[in-house]
Amino acid sequence: MEKLNNDCLLEIFSNISFLEKIKLELVCKKWYAVLQDCRAYSEATKLDISEFLFVTNSEYYQQDNINFVPLVKGIVQRGGPYVKEITFGYRWLKISQPILDHITEHCSQLKSLNLGCCIINGNLSKLLKKFAPQLEIFTLEESTWVNEDDPHEVSNYLSNFKAIKDLNLRKAKFNLDPIYDEEPEEGGLQTVIDSMKHLINLETLELGFIPHDANEKKACDCLTQENLQIIFERMTNLESLRIVECTKIANYSPIGALQNLKHLHIEKTIQMCDQDLELVAQKGKLETLKLKKCFNITNKGVKYSIARCPLKELDLSNCVNIDDTSIRALVETDNKCRIKTLTLNTCPYITGKGIEKLAQCPQVLRSLQQLDVTRVKNVVNDSMILLHRALLSMFRHNQTLTCYVSHSGITAACEKEIEKTITLVF
Repeated sequence: MEKLNNDCLLEIFSNISFLEKIKLELVCKKWYAVLQDCRAYSEATKLDISEFLFVTNSEYYQQDNINFVPLVKGIVQRGGPYVKEITFGYRWLKISQPILDHITEHCSQLKSLNLGCCIINGNLSKLLKKFAPQLEIFTLEESTWVNEDDPHEVSNYLSNFKAIKDLNLRKAKFNLDPIYDEEPEEGGLQTVIDSMKHLINLETLELGFIPHDANEKKACDCLTQENLQIIFERMTNLESLRIVECTKIANYSPIGALQNLKHLHIEKTIQMCDQDLELVAQKGKLETLKLKKCFNITNKGVKYSIARCPLKELDLSNCVNIDDTSIRALVETDNKCRIKTLTLNTCPYITGKGIEKLAQCPQVLRSLQQLDVTRVKNVVNDSMILLHRALLSMFRHNQTLTCYVSHSGITAACEKEIEKTITLVF
């Protein structure tokens, strides 16, 4: 070990856990010096401080332990610029100002900060001033404060959370009004559209998407066909588009202007039709096609897309006009498709005969990794057995086909027979 230089030692230490590396600092001065280089902790993108603490029999850390602050500062400093996520493990730890300042100073890439169930003895202003624009996850759930004035400083930075995806302020003791704009800028949606039409290098766009179920809210009931036309005119580089439940869009023909679209996801609409789909498919670049609850999409549009595009993922969930014809197109059409995921969830006219067609096409079976026939009552055990026999005759590098079959006509009775090639998920 004495002959190894620092870079060699760093490479060796990179395969050891964070906690073990800290223990190795005690071995000798050379190892200590090497492990003080933050590159030794480059894999430490997430830190759970509670994992490093000794606990009592009641599983709580002793708050009066004088080593707590130096310990936390040491952990944070070692992870340093590589740390993207910090949590204190919901253990009611007392977080003092020196700890907050140390995080602010050393963790330049911080994306997620969880201070849930903590006793905060400090001011978050300095930390939030630096990190609020880049934080994607921020939690103050059930947190308490030693100084009653400190929590109110948080409200000054709520409007700075530009990248936030998950904000948990349960039982917050400060004003939450700044989360929304009481006096929005004049122009409303038109202002957004006027800005978006200049984003000529944009590659991914999601419209009307709400990540959690919101059964009583429309995703976006003000976006229209004309708006789409303006937005898409200059977006020549757009590769990924997702539009969910935008009820005022009369038709989706403007998406035909997108020359480089590779991933298309349209959901919950009666306006999307075969003609709109064909306008996109004729460019021949679609790799992902998800049409969920698109009630006017038929086999015609799907067959056209299969024939012209190098599809890897096809999702036709709840498309009530789709039947076995679309599956036959995958098998019988001379196409470029290498389908890895085929989703036919709740397609009432898909039958076992359609699924059995897949067994006749080695090209499709070689690439297929997931098949979803959830709530497809007409697909039964015999269909899975035929697929199994076809897969047995092929070489798939020990890879099994995952089939989602909940509430379908498939039962566990065939599971044992096909387990070598197919994994059933009920």
